[in-house]
Amino acid sequence: MKVQEYIQEDGSNPYQKWFDNLDAIAAAKVIRKNDNYPPNTRL
Repeated sequence: MKVQEYIQEDGSNPYQKWFDNLDAIAAAKVIRKNDNYPPNTRL
């Protein structure tokens, strides 16, 4: 499985913007969920 982040034409990254605004607990949950992806998968 190959997972890629969406980068807009202007170079912005909506996922990164969303993730950066999460509180620590929510961010930890997202990271934990993403741990289910294969190694070296960039989310």
